Amino acid sequence: MDDPSTQTIYAPNVVHNTSISNTKFIVACFIGATAGILGLEDWRGFLFFAIASVGTALVLAGIKCGGNPSKYLGGGWTELAWPDFASFVLVWTLFCESILNSLAVLCLFFPFEDGIVHGV
Repeated sequence: MDDPSTQTIYAPNVVHNTSISNTKFIVACFIGATAGILGLEDWRGFLFFAIASVGTALVLAGIKCGGNPSKYLGGGWTELAWPDFASFVLVWTLFCESILNSLAVLCLFFPFEDGIVHGV
């Protein structure tokens, strides 16, 4: 297979690219969960996502692509660096809302007054 355009449909390359996509999806979910647990809202959460996505792209380029993403991915660096934004937002809001709702329920049973928890 000397023609580079056929490399994208070569079965071992498809399997390799699938593992890269799966890794990006799992990392985006993990980043969203971390941002939600840390309570990062608004621009702080997106900044955390951007920094972590760039770091993920660099690690994937070094480990999975041998420093040359265009050899494995049709879009090269652009395709590798494009984040899985929907997964991040979904998990981010899920964890952030879950924690906020848990704290709200906790406040029903243990009311806060002047920074002190009463009834414990």
